[in-house]
Amino acid sequence: MSRPPPWLLLRRHGVLWALPHAALGELSARRPATTLELRGGATLEADEVLGLAAEIEPRPFPRCARRFYRDTVAGLAVWRRQPVVLVDPGSAPPSLAVEKENPVNGDEIR
Repeated sequence: MSRPPPWLLLRRHGVLWALPHAALGELSARRPATTLELRGGATLEADEVLGLAAEIEPRPFPRCARRFYRDTVAGLAVWRRQPVVLVDPGSAPPSLAVEKENPVNGDEIR
């Protein structure tokens, strides 16, 4: 019996995400976030990389939840009793996009 391919687990903005390990091209650790470059050319950011997990069983994303969650995702899973959003490497969600540095003028009040 063959083992399922591993998923790379990461956390971004408090959400647990997983992407197929085979989709990862390069991983660069920087502060405050880690940059992940996918083989398809997309660049993502993670606040924390948790490691690889082979025991994730993908499930389809519920249609009823699309109304509340507009990012394109590959599905959902549960890992160690935590919900995991599965990334479709071909259409990486904006929630994982690299945030541009936005300098703030010290005189400006928001």
